Amino acid sequence: MRAPPFPIRSRASAAALVAAMVTIGAVLTAAQQPPRGAPTVDSQVAAPDRGPGAGAVNTAPYTSAKLTVRDAWARPARKGATGAVYLTLDNVGGLPIRIAQMSTPVARAVEAHETTMHGGMAHMQPIAALNVPARGRLTMKPGGVHLMLVDLARPLAVGDKVALTLRTSDGATFMLTATVRAN
Repeated sequence: MRAPPFPIRSRASAAALVAAMVTIGAVLTAAQQPPRGAPTVDSQVAAPDRGPGAGAVNTAPYTSAKLTVRDAWARPARKGATGAVYLTLDNVGGLPIRIAQMSTPVARAVEAHETTMHGGMAHMQPIAALNVPARGRLTMKPGGVHLMLVDLARPLAVGDKVALTLRTSDGATFMLTATVRAN
């Protein structure tokens, strides 16, 4: 991602910048009509970053796929613990989206997991990548697919914002913000 034309002096400033970028992207794309048959969403838009030379917010599709984020939230957790993030991803484009990498400045790693039941016991299994079908939806929720924030660098308290970056297998980068809320 291209460095901003001004210094970012704190994580709070970086989080505020990410939130502003997502809001601007939502405003710029609000007037666009989704493709016929696409799910109806009332959400923020995760705008792709095309790397050096791209503008701060780029709402033009990187491919024919377009990713929309709804209901992004995280559970409260203490420093050093593992946190969880839940959200809904809508792909209003005509191609599937494969999310191959995830990161956040608040944890050492972000991993995708799925909770499954075997022999009456719940088990969490890592998922190599998240797949959002063309004109489809991936809903992450407790007891199902979710993101794990491994080794938190700071505690997550109700009301905090968590910036996340999702990178697709074709190199597009999507940024989003999850709000920490009580279960």
